[in-house]
Amino acid sequence: MDLLSLAHFFFMFCLIFLEITISSIRVSKLDTVSIAPENLNLALETFRFGLMVESHGFPAEAMVKTKSWGQLQSTVSGYAQRLELIENQNRRRSITVSCLYLFSAIGMVTFGRIELKNRIRQQKFKDVQPSTEI
Repeated sequence: MDLLSLAHFFFMFCLIFLEITISSIRVSKLDTVSIAPENLNLALETFRFGLMVESHGFPAEAMVKTKSWGQLQSTVSGYAQRLELIENQNRRRSITVSCLYLFSAIGMVTFGRIELKNRIRQQKFKDVQPSTEI
């Protein structure tokens, strides 16, 4: 691989790493934590309270004690846990990919410098060799 190709790869990885870093900074500037799992868990309680306020005669307390309500609540709770797990996995994946881009860029620079030194050394060796023509 020639030096120009290494330089192209290096700049490509640097730009990708920079884009990931900038988007990560933009998200962190919001100073918000994802509350989607908590909102999902509270959705049923919010629904129950809203139903009690809107329909005074509706037996909301009796509804909460039914088997169907329990199944619905466990399903929604499972979805919330899964969403939280996916968010954590995405965060870890983003950190891992960023580190891999950084290490790739460092590796490309290192190998590029080694290649350049080898070429300079070969050029000097060619210049120093005496000609053996008769």
